[in-house]
Amino acid sequence: MQILDQEGMPFWRRPVVAGGRGRRSRLQRFSELRIRSCVLVGASVGGAMSLFMGIVPSETVPARMVATAVALVIGVAEIIGGVTGPTLAGMAADHWGLRAPMWITAGCLVVAIAAASAMQETAPRALARRRAGAAQRALNPSG
Repeated sequence: MQILDQEGMPFWRRPVVAGGRGRRSRLQRFSELRIRSCVLVGASVGGAMSLFMGIVPSETVPARMVATAVALVIGVAEIIGGVTGPTLAGMAADHWGLRAPMWITAGCLVVAIAAASAMQETAPRALARRRAGAAQRALNPSG
């Protein structure tokens, strides 16, 4: 059983923010677009989590310590990202305003990019392939 208004439209489908009867405002359309784009970007970036939480720790430690390394990375990320981060962001927002957490996030992004750019390859197989390719190029400079 549906509950309909006077125009035959279900009451839960009626636009809340409207520029007129039955018309959505530009603000509402823009908000929906922004939410959809944020969800799309968030879902695509979420795949990068497996790179730094799984691959990097598992390549840098001996095979018998892979589970410990991955658990340590996830544990530290949960404590900092889930407990400390929101607490500090809330205190910063109270002290400096609502833009402060966004600037903190932007600063963390810059630091993460710099740290990722400074990383050296440590995987033995990848280093062996790179050295073999360099040796091959040194022996055969024309091709």
